[in-house]
Amino acid sequence: MFTNEDFEDIYKKYHKFSVKIAYKIVKDAELAKDISQDVFYHLYTLGDYLDIENEDKMRGLITVSTTNKAKDYVKSAYAKRVSSSDRIEELDVSV
Repeated sequence: MFTNEDFEDIYKKYHKFSVKIAYKIVKDAELAKDISQDVFYHLYTLGDYLDIENEDKMRGLITVSTTNKAKDYVKSAYAKRVSSSDRIEELDVSV
């Protein structure tokens, strides 16, 4: 059975690791912390489905989850910038 104490142990052990991975991708410390929080929230919702006894699996899951979440953010931020610049061109605004 997955307990809050189990999750707290996982969080303490892997939080900084997750933040470092996210930071390497997004280059923003606060955003990296937010991404890591999202990853750990998702892990918490998985609860009993997690194999918390297998450290290699946990480390791999956190690595992949954090990397994917950070890349998703970068893609969505890029899409917002492109979309905004397209709207400026449509308005024929000279700067």
